[in-house]
Amino acid sequence: MSHLGNQKKGYKGSIQELQGNPTVIERLHELGFIPGEEINIHGIALFGEPIFVQIRSAIVALRRAEASCIRL
Repeated sequence: MSHLGNQKKGYKGSIQELQGNPTVIERLHELGFIPGEEINIHGIALFGEPIFVQIRSAIVALRRAEASCIRL
């Protein structure tokens, strides 16, 4: 299973599960990252982070370590 941290700009897909540090998982849940949600990578900053992800109508900036907790 791949994770969000490995994807390129323009990727569209859905979240399968969240794995990793419980504190990070809790923060992602609060931001709306839950299994089944559709996401779109809107952009990636110059040095690879942050990653700009659209979820619902919001665009959220995630560190690569946070994005790596999101399994697709």
